[in-house]
Amino acid sequence: MKTAPRAIKPAKVVLVPVDQTAATLTSNGQTPYGTMVFLAMVGLAIACFGAAAVPATHVRWRPAAYFMATRNLDVAIIGLALLLLAVFTFIATNGS
Repeated sequence: MKTAPRAIKPAKVVLVPVDQTAATLTSNGQTPYGTMVFLAMVGLAIACFGAAAVPATHVRWRPAAYFMATRNLDVAIIGLALLLLAVFTFIATNGS
């Protein structure tokens, strides 16, 4: 004896109103420029450290290879200076 297939009832959908989104800015409406400057400095510092870590023999373009061979330490020092400025910016903006 076979049983007849049962019809599946659709589930009820409950909508909950949401007043805020996850992408809201601060309550005063100002753009957090300190955070943007901090992230830009950290990004540039990482880029400088990455460029300083590449050996000149692995750079295919000859003028760039010569630049990296002669200015490798200078690029690393610029990266360190940018990282220190990023720390100073973080302290000056109270971490916001």
